[in-house]
Formats: sequence, C-alpha cells, structure tokens
Amino acid sequence: MSQIPLAIRVRTALEERCGILPGQRLLLGVSGGADSIAMLHLVLELVPKLHLQLEVGHFDHQLQETSAGDRAFVEKLAKEHGIPVHCSEWQTPSPSEDAARNARYDFLMGVAQGRRCDALVLGHHLEDRLETLFLRLGRGSGLRGLAGLRWRRPDFVDIVRPLLGCQRQELETWLYDRDLPWRNDPSNDDLRYARNRVRHVMLPALEDLGPGWRQRAQESLEDLGAAWDWMQKQALEVASRAGRPGALDRAALKELPDLLLRTVLQIWLEDQGIQNLRREHLEEVARLATNGQTGQICLLPGAVRCKIEAERLVVAVAQVPETT
Repeated sequence: MSQIPLAIRVRTALEERCGILPGQRLLLGVSGGADSIAMLHLVLELVPKLHLQLEVGHFDHQLQETSAGDRAFVEKLAKEHGIPVHCSEWQTPSPSEDAARNARYDFLMGVAQGRRCDALVLGHHLEDRLETLFLRLGRGSGLRGLAGLRWRRPDFVDIVRPLLGCQRQELETWLYDRDLPWRNDPSNDDLRYARNRVRHVMLPALEDLGPGWRQRAQESLEDLGAAWDWMQKQALEVASRAGRPGALDRAALKELPDLLLRTVLQIWLEDQGIQNLRREHLEEVARLATNGQTGQICLLPGAVRCKIEAERLVVAVAQVPETT
C-alpha cells in the first residue's frame, strides 16, 4: 500500500483523475458501509479547501433486516454534518445483483440531476475494480468492459470514483484509527452472490502472486482503460464519417481491423438505441458488413434487424406477423 497519506491521495484523485473543480456540487452515494463512509469523511475534509457543496443519497434495497438501521445511520451522520440527505427505498425488491445495482443507480442519478449536481461520487475502491474485472471476464466482456470501473464515467451526471486507488483494508484502518463507525452489510458474506465468491475465494487465492499484485493489476487496468479510450476515439471518427441516420456505409468498414470494426459497430448500434449487445451479435453484424450481400439480414436484441441496402447497413424493428 502507498506511503502517501490517504487524504492526500484522495484529494489528488478527486481533482486530477475525476476532474472535480472547486465550488462544485457533489452528490455522495452513501450506503453506510466502510467504503462509502470513508469516502464521505475524506471528502468532508476537502470542503474548506475546495469549497465543495455536498449532498448525500442513500438507497434502501430492503433486502436485509438491517437496512432500516443503515438508512437511519446515514441520515443521522449527514444531518450531524449539515449535509442535505435524500433517501428512498426499493418498492419491488429482487435478489438479483444487477437489478439491485440498477435500481440504486437510477435513484442516485435522478437525485443528482434534480439537484443540479456536477457529479455523482461513489465509494468504489481497488478490490471493487478487481472484482468487476473477474466478473466481466466470466461474462465475456469486450475491451470496454474489461477496462472496468473508471475514475470518471460520462453520464447525464458524470460518475466519479476517487477511491479506486485505495484498498478496502486501508479504508477500514483509516476509519478505525479515527474511531469513525460504519455499518456492516451481512449480505456481503453470502456466497450465493457471484461477487462475494470472487471477493472471499478468488482474491484471497491470488495472494500467492506475492506482495504488490493488486497494484500491478491496477496498473494493467489503467492501460486497458487507455487502450479503450484510444479505440473509442478512432471508432467515433469512423462512425462520424461513415454514419448517417439509421445507416452506415460499408465501404468505410471493409479494411478495418476486427477489433476496431466491432467497436465502430457497437457505438453505431448503441446510438440507434440497441442495447444488450453481446460479442456474437457484433461478430454477426461484422460478417454482414464485410461479406454480406444486398438484402441479407441478421437479428439483434429487441426485435431489431440489421440489413444490407445499397451498400449500407441499416437497422429497423422487425415486423411481428399479425395473428388471426
């Protein structure tokens, strides 16, 4: 772990990697766990220096008996520091990890937009980044997914993560040394969840790689992120030259390397509102773009079809036959 004091590293990350400017309004997503509580206190220390305006958002998933206590803890802490706090609860709880995460993001993003915040700040740390990497490897993510959690992610309100260079243990030690309490979520020990199996089984097994392996992995993730940023820039340039509403000229695609071609297609298709694209979808569209014949089609998620018309790729919602 770094010898630079935690507070200095977080300030540097917040300003240099996350792009936060003095005087900005930030919504902090605080669950009550050690990572988000450490984030809250560390950012609080920066308020006099950066003149930040802070607000807190807390989402109760209602999946644990202790969740009401978590909410009360966060509300009390925010009010003690004079920070506006916004809380909500899940009306249709589901044990799905993805559904829970999406519900929380939707709530926090809605609050951040409504309160005209400059950024949504989350407490993800280095182990979260590594866990996400392994989960995405298992799901077959492409380069963008493998780049993992980023310091700043553009959105309706940009999402920033100033603790990505910090380890879970040092955050808990920092809180313990200052007698700052946090809440423990019992679901974090439930091995029925894939993320917990990565956290409690896979990451400890990697300790055999020797001291500093987390930092080395972090550096590789930074390289992956930089590679994706470069690839995305190239792909956007190609898509802007070759793309038009609902269509993409094939001539600009045929000589592209496979990875760049799939990236161009992914960006273009997502711009058409097509979601849940997997690698096999992109590979099928790539084959259509490079070797397909006029009139040939392939089907994509959401009843969308991609078709060749006059040397262009076009997309349209597939017609569902009427029943009689």
